[in-house]
Amino acid sequence: MAARSRYWPRVSPATLARSGGWRRGGFRLAGLRSTPESRPQLFRIVRLGGRGPSPATSCGSHCKSCVRANRDTTPGSRGSTGDGEVSSTVSVAVVTLVTAVTCLASASLLAQEKNLVAAANGAQVIKYTSQLGGEWRAEKLIDEQITPAGWASADGSMPQEIIVRLPALSRFNTLVFNPQSDAPDSQWARDVSVYTADPFPTMGGWKLVAHLQLTTRPADQVFTVAPVDGRFIRVVITSAQSPDAPRVSLNEFKVFMR
Repeated sequence: MAARSRYWPRVSPATLARSGGWRRGGFRLAGLRSTPESRPQLFRIVRLGGRGPSPATSCGSHCKSCVRANRDTTPGSRGSTGDGEVSSTVSVAVVTLVTAVTCLASASLLAQEKNLVAAANGAQVIKYTSQLGGEWRAEKLIDEQITPAGWASADGSMPQEIIVRLPALSRFNTLVFNPQSDAPDSQWARDVSVYTADPFPTMGGWKLVAHLQLTTRPADQVFTVAPVDGRFIRVVITSAQSPDAPRVSLNEFKVFMR
C-alpha cells in the first residue's frame, strides 16, 4: 500500500456521509481533488459537518477546488442543498423585523418627546395675571423659542398665574422651565407651583403637581414628577430671585411624558 500523504486525513466516503456532508459522488463531488492544497479542506468539511468551504474559509488562492466548492454551495446552483435559499429568506425576515421594531421605537420616542404645551402642538395660553407687553407676552412661554424676551409681569405683585389649555386630556411626568432672557437674573422666576385639572375648575378643583424652585442657571431646568393626567395646566409664580425685583420673568415652559 502506498504511503499515506501527510496532507491526507484518515477519512472514508462513509465517514463523510455520516458527518452530514455531500454524499453524491464521494470526495470528488464535494468539490475537492486529491491535491495538496485541497486535502486539508476536506478534513475541515468533515469536522464542520459537511457544509463545505465558503468565501470566508477558502484558501484565498482561487484554486479549482475552492471555485467548485463555492459554486456548489451557491443558492440555486447545481448541487445546492437549498440551505443558501433558506438562509437568505431568514436573513431578509430578520432585517425586516429589526427595521419594524426600530421604526416603532422611533415613533414611540417621538410621541414621548412631544412638548404637550407647545403652541405648535395646539396648546393655548387662556389666562394670565399680567404681562409687560410688547416682546414680553404670556404666549411667548409656549413658543419653544429661546429669545432675548419671554414673558414678564407688568409689576412686582405676587403671585403671578398663567393657565395653558392642551388640545386634549394628556398624561405627563416632566416639567421644563428656562428662565434665560435679557432681563436681569434677579427678576427671573424662583418659586413656582404647577397644578392641573380636567375639566376646567370654576370653583377650586386644581390638583397640585409639584412645588418647584428654579435657579439662575440660563438653561432648561428639568423636573420629573409623578405621572398625572390633565388638560388645563396652571403655573403659579410666587417669587422672583430677588425679593425686591420690580417684576418677574420666565422664558420657556414645556411639558413632556417621558
